[in-house]
Amino acid sequence: MSTYRFNTPPLRNGSGDLLPAGDYLYVVTDCDPEGPNPSKSGRGFTLSIKIAIQPAHQIIFAWPWAGVDASGVHRDGIAEFLLSCNRASKVGEEPVWSKVIGAKGKCRLKVDKDLNGIDRNYVHYWYTPKRVGLQESATSGYTQSEFEKARQKQSEATRGVEPEPDKIPY
Repeated sequence: MSTYRFNTPPLRNGSGDLLPAGDYLYVVTDCDPEGPNPSKSGRGFTLSIKIAIQPAHQIIFAWPWAGVDASGVHRDGIAEFLLSCNRASKVGEEPVWSKVIGAKGKCRLKVDKDLNGIDRNYVHYWYTPKRVGLQESATSGYTQSEFEKARQKQSEATRGVEPEPDKIPY
């Protein structure tokens, strides 16, 4: 008697097993331990990674790159990926590539045809989490003295009494 037990087979990234375009959580399952390689064009670097889309664990290959595109604009998709999975290092330092595997993040998938004309899922872009404490507080565009003058004017108009609402919604 066999000890094999049937399990649901893993999804493949081929025709018929496509995820619809949209936002998905992912886990990095493979990343080049040496980091990015020089691109074929010689204008930047390409990082080879493999992610498992959650909760189905569907495997997607991605190749974020950094460098100058054909129109001369500098882009850094590797930095966007590292920020997305919270593995970015300090500016000017090399990331610890061995810590990228197992990292979690969020991305937007799209469906597009590969070189053979088969529909495939591709990472359209990486979501970057908000960084608390680094953003400047929002300002209204008014100085503190202008705000206090307007508040004083409002207080005088109402004689210090808050007006009662005319219509109560209940």
